[in-house]
Parts: sequence; C-alpha cells; structure tokens
Amino acid sequence: MLVCNNGTVMFYSQKLNITGENKAASGTLDTFNGEADVSVPVEAFEFKHAFMQRRFMRKRGLHTQKFQFATFKGTLSGFNGRELKKNDKFDATIAGKLTIKGVTVDVSQKATVEVKEGMVTVTSEFLLDRHRFGIRSYAWWVSRELETTVRMRFL
Repeated sequence: MLVCNNGTVMFYSQKLNITGENKAASGTLDTFNGEADVSVPVEAFEFKHAFMQRRFMRKRGLHTQKFQFATFKGTLSGFNGRELKKNDKFDATIAGKLTIKGVTVDVSQKATVEVKEGMVTVTSEFLLDRHRFGIRSYAWWVSRELETTVRMRFL
C-alpha cells in the first residue's frame, strides 16, 4: 500500500481565466490490485484573487461548510503483476466514483503512471462538467467544463 499526503488538484476555467489549485490531496494506492482512495479538502483550494476564494466556498459554489471534502474511490488499471521496483511509465485508466458537493458520479478517465525510484506518480488530465455535480451558479464567469489536472505522488 502506497500513500500520498500532498497531491495536487488544479482546475482552470477559460471564462475570466480562473485557476484554482489544491496541494493538500491525500490518498492510498494498493499496487497489488490498483484500488485507489483519494480525499481532497475543498477549503484548501487557492486562487489568485481573494474574491474568487470566497465565492468558491459559498453555498452557491461548493458549500464548503457542509461539504468539506471531494473524494474518489476506484481502480487504476495496469498493476496486475507489474514490477514496481524498476523505473517505468505506462498509460492506464482510472475508473470509480467521484463525489463533489455530496453528488456521486461514475467516472472513467485516462491516466499516466510513472514509477521512478520507488515513487509512483499518477497524473490525469480531463474536463470536469460541474453541472453533473449540481454546481450551476456563476455561469457568466465560470466555464461549465473545467480543465482539471490531478497529480498524486505515492510513496
């Protein structure tokens, strides 16, 4: 079992050029079967402008007082019998249940897995449709689909 305590989740909205970054994601990865469990403290997202931070946290945004974490539970393909002691890089699929603002959605995304000196880095880039999670506010300044990057370094 590998652990990550400082994963990064970043999203970008083309409308008004908004970027949110969170460097506090944590999780586990079972290298035998690829099971992954990730938790992201929503209040840890940081923005260039303080007003964006406040709006993001509000009830109309992610309502962080009630929904403090976004979570993912699923499986990362490609670990069955793979030797993780040698340096390697391979494409994988990560599939499971993503919960944001209390709404759970089945997801499946491409990922890249890099094994280097005992560390396993999983990176996935995808479009996140915020409407699927009931986040419909701020339509005039936040894109419906957010360019999202998740990078977790497991040790």
